[in-house]
Amino acid sequence: MENDEHLKKIKMLTVILDKGKGKRVIKFLQEKVACRQFATLGYGTANKAMFDYLGLGQTSKDIVFALIQDDIAPDIMQMLNEEFELYRPNTGLAFTIPLESVASMSVLQYILGETKEI
Repeated sequence: MENDEHLKKIKMLTVILDKGKGKRVIKFLQEKVACRQFATLGYGTANKAMFDYLGLGQTSKDIVFALIQDDIAPDIMQMLNEEFELYRPNTGLAFTIPLESVASMSVLQYILGETKEI
């Protein structure tokens, strides 16, 4: 069996912000790390009356997923927190999930931005 010590561990970063801010997150990530990003629209589950009562913003959200190397995840989280003021209430949130396996080395290299093709 091949020695797996040289393989890089990766995490899936998820960032949820108000609609319209996802492009800024993608641009930020492209400047800071070579990784792949995917964005989608999301909607909150609470009704408008609940949001008004709690004083929360809009229910439409941008959700950005990015695959990043495990060793830089803490630094990226800190930079996101500062750049997008995620420490402030109702501005958004970010979290990571470790990925345990990837289909092949070529897919891993593509995900990490080390190659442009699979």
